[in-house]
Amino acid sequence: IIGLWAERASAALAAKAPAPRRTLEIVVEQTRRLGQLLDRMRELARDEAERSEVFDAAAAGRAAVEIARCSWTVDPIEVEMEVDAEPAPVEGRPAQLEQAMLHLLENAREAVLARLAREPAAPARIQVRLRQEAGWFSVAVVDTGGGVPAALGDRILDPFVTTKDPGKGPGLGLPVAAGIALGMGGRLSWRNIGEGGREAGACFRLALPLSAEDATAGRAA
Repeated sequence: IIGLWAERASAALAAKAPAPRRTLEIVVEQTRRLGQLLDRMRELARDEAERSEVFDAAAAGRAAVEIARCSWTVDPIEVEMEVDAEPAPVEGRPAQLEQAMLHLLENAREAVLARLAREPAAPARIQVRLRQEAGWFSVAVVDTGGGVPAALGDRILDPFVTTKDPGKGPGLGLPVAAGIALGMGGRLSWRNIGEGGREAGACFRLALPLSAEDATAGRAA
């Protein structure tokens, strides 16, 4: 985005026309967003041996959605978020949960864009629902990408299984997300929704147990 707008400004200068102020505003805005993305990437790359902690999973979920929104500014995708889980104390690493969510969000984005390429009039929407109930925190990522093909349904969470064309992706995002969930004592599941209809898509749900430490403190209080 920065490159495209810089080229526009350069072309305007070459034509001895004033570069629009909006060009500079967009470059500054996108540079700021790039800085935020790099900051989050540094956090995700921290030592894997770092000790786990009790943290607010809802806050980490919000952060992951904002990262996705910042990086998808040129995509025609509406991203909605519903939060009914504040606070949601779980045990693990915030950066790992964000990483798992970013994999789920990117998987949804690719499905939506692939469907748009086939059906330009199809809805382009991703809903993220953060909820807490019965001792569990859950993240549901619902897309309008048409759903997981039946032929891949039993293997979609296996490594190297992908719906993308050869060379477009290694098929590791969902297995990594599933592994992170398992490492935090949770699970990743999925189901197709609205099959055959305009809103057809998939729902991937990551569930994590709430912190036993927090639950014990709550009972004592």
